[in-house]
Amino acid sequence: MRYALMKRAPMKGGIRGLLTTLELLGVRSLRRRLLLLSTVTFISGLAQAALLVILSELAVSSAQRRKHLVIEGHSLSIEQALLLGLVLLAIFFAAGMITASATSSISGISLEEGRNTMIDAFFDADWSVQAEERLGHVQQLLTVNCEDLAVVVLAMANGLQSLLTVLALLLAAFLVNPIVAGGVLIVGMLLYLLLRPINAWTRRASGQLAEDSQTMATLVTEYTRLARDFRLFGVKDPAKDQLHVRNGRAARSFRRNRHLGLLIPVVYQTFALGFVVVGLAVLASRGGNALGATAAVVLLVLRSLTYGANIQATSQQLHSYEAFLDGLTEELDRYHRGKEKEDGICLPMSFSIEFDNVSFSYDESKDVLHDISFNVPEGQLLGIVGRSGSGKTTVSQLLLGLRRPSRGNVMIGDVPSSKIVSGEGISPIALVAQEPVLLQGSIAWNIAFFRAVSQEEIESAALAAHLHDEISMMPNGYATTVGEGGAALSGGQRQRLAIARALIGRPRLLLLDEPTSALDRRSEQLLRETLAELRGRVTVVVISHRLATIEDCDLLLVLEKGRVADFGPSRDVQAGEGFKRATHPAPDTRAATSL
Repeated sequence: MRYALMKRAPMKGGIRGLLTTLELLGVRSLRRRLLLLSTVTFISGLAQAALLVILSELAVSSAQRRKHLVIEGHSLSIEQALLLGLVLLAIFFAAGMITASATSSISGISLEEGRNTMIDAFFDADWSVQAEERLGHVQQLLTVNCEDLAVVVLAMANGLQSLLTVLALLLAAFLVNPIVAGGVLIVGMLLYLLLRPINAWTRRASGQLAEDSQTMATLVTEYTRLARDFRLFGVKDPAKDQLHVRNGRAARSFRRNRHLGLLIPVVYQTFALGFVVVGLAVLASRGGNALGATAAVVLLVLRSLTYGANIQATSQQLHSYEAFLDGLTEELDRYHRGKEKEDGICLPMSFSIEFDNVSFSYDESKDVLHDISFNVPEGQLLGIVGRSGSGKTTVSQLLLGLRRPSRGNVMIGDVPSSKIVSGEGISPIALVAQEPVLLQGSIAWNIAFFRAVSQEEIESAALAAHLHDEISMMPNGYATTVGEGGAALSGGQRQRLAIARALIGRPRLLLLDEPTSALDRRSEQLLRETLAELRGRVTVVVISHRLATIEDCDLLLVLEKGRVADFGPSRDVQAGEGFKRATHPAPDTRAATSL
């Protein structure tokens, strides 16, 4: 997907600037679609204007008992006028049907394209950007904010239709009475200048509303997931108070924004109707026999004022959504600045692991890893242990190629870990997370995980993960649905399903992060059997606090405060002081001092 990097700045340039912003957000071919819509709308407006003129002349001719009417020097019988009116009505109806279909289509396509752009941007972003994303933020962008994008496009289409209809009506009014048409244009310009300050206030209020709404939505997502913790820790009331405060701010912003939105139509309609009254007074004072023309002008002006109100409402609506569009472009800018480098192009000759004087910093101010060096031959099992904060997660992310070292090299065989080929369902490196995320669907679907694999391959992976027998005993077998978040399965079954998902891709390097932290003894034993069967065929890295899990490892790496405290054969390391410090709780020095 091509994307022109856009600096963070408020939208400028009126409709042209708005169209540019929408195209950056992925709404393609919008100009062409709006041009087609404009053409049909203008035809509809001309048909409506001509129909109004005929109806006004027919009304006057009927009142004066005339059998003919004259329109712009052309004499028509009543029957001819009625037939022409029916033709114009048919044109107006057909054009209206086309514009209704086109408008809804434009809006729906814009929603789809906007969401696709945001989905692509997030999933193509570097892991460092994805890992920092707040809970619920992407959901907010893909739902509320992208729906706002569709609302903006719909408002643009409706506003454009109103504008072109006004132009068609004024063109007809100009042909009937140029002076009145010119007066309408002048008043329209004066109304625009009068309402500019209110539009500026609306923009500022909308920006604050967008910010408060985004904060509120993200906070609600986070807090609802923590409802159990709030109850257990006795902080339910402070959490509710915080939400009430945020809700109050968002409500005040909403109230201010809506007040300005409702104020503009009142001001517009008051001045516009005042103009109609003055205009009718002028026409009455001039007198004359052109009653049909006068009635036509009045009808055209009144219809123009109605559409003019729609234009003003659309303008205010577009201004109110500018902040939301700015927020979307800001997020796209952030995702694309952190776009993942397309350097995964190599497949190592072997899958040995080498860390060579690796250091890493998250913010370039303080290293969290310091000169890490170790080597693991292909096919061996490496266990990594260390207290919380020792650097285990960072080492695993470097190993998986999710992050790049600040200094030093992380090599898988003869290839840097960040350049290992992946994509199209192929990756020689696999991960089994501590808390595997399962998708709504069947067991088979969760094992396959978007990859085109056969049922035989799915069952083979389940056998390797020691899960096949349990699945076979289920009434629906591999078609059994896992429930939301895997709720229909036990913790051990979820973990072994995640292992089967990893093994079905035939990985050459497998990383397991705390795989037995929530498992019972039987599930842990089955996992150990799986690891033993992989020895010699797959290079395995296990991060674990449980001694039973790492007993089968060939090598152990002990991390302490971002440094290597010990590394070597498992039995030798377990006898060392570094291992004992990493696997036993630190003594309570305060208690010792008090004694």
